Amino acid sequence: MCSQKASCGFPIAKISVLFSIAIGSAVALVIDVLNTYDIQLAKKLYKFFN
Repeated sequence: MCSQKASCGFPIAKISVLFSIAIGSAVALVIDVLNTYDIQLAKKLYKFFN
């Protein structure tokens, strides 16, 4: 049960990051709404795998 009033919360996002093993830094970042499936985030990162 939630005791929080409607519209008083803060948005929650799902973040997916593609890291480079060679240089140890983030290559790409995708942020979407929490109820997005992981495969949809992976499709957005696919162009960076080439």
